[in-house]
Amino acid sequence: MRTLSKWNRGFVWVLVFGGSLIGCTTTTPIDEKRAHAIQMCKQKLPANDKIKLQSVSFGCMASMAFSKAIGSNNPAPLLCMAGGASGFLFGETIAERKCSYVTQTDQLNGEIAHAKKMNAGFTMVFAQQTTELSKFELMLSGLRNQQAVDAAQAAQKANLAASLAEQVANDQIIFKQAQEEFRFKQKTLADSKRLKQQVKEDELMAEIQALQKNLKTLQENNAKFSQLRQDLSEA
Repeated sequence: MRTLSKWNRGFVWVLVFGGSLIGCTTTTPIDEKRAHAIQMCKQKLPANDKIKLQSVSFGCMASMAFSKAIGSNNPAPLLCMAGGASGFLFGETIAERKCSYVTQTDQLNGEIAHAKKMNAGFTMVFAQQTTELSKFELMLSGLRNQQAVDAAQAAQKANLAASLAEQVANDQIIFKQAQEEFRFKQKTLADSKRLKQQVKEDELMAEIQALQKNLKTLQENNAKFSQLRQDLSEA
């Protein structure tokens, strides 16, 4: 098996380490008994209450194959992989994180940390979307400029349509999860008023406002992918 390059290994380590930080959100000391209780709580959750990892899209696979063929060190393929996995962005669902919270202070501190990780992770998502959008636009432009449509071109169009459909579906899942996180963080802020920790309330509010902007950008990007899909069906 071919080993990962030094850069790739480092990037994967960052993803793993970053994901572990997202999961570690409580401030109450966790002993063995508590750790077991948390684990059992998470295991008993329905499948719908757990993060669904998204598969690498056709466009991502094409990017990685192309980069490998030309010997490129461009990190875009890895950004593509990171952006395609909602597990990287969210770490754990709201239900999974609730298993770890003991007090309202735990939840307040935990949601501040989680919001920061989410907002930082959107940089990766948007980088992936920008790369994919440019590639899809280029491919669609190439199809439009071709005069004849033979069997090979029809297959290429079908592959592009399937890739766009997957991109749109995955982005819709991420957007829905991000909306749920936004609402939960708003509720956490409201419920934490009684703690009278204004500094921490202000900190969470700042992250909520940043998350709101990221949601708007995510929605705008998703609309562009959907429009490309519509344009392709009419091409």
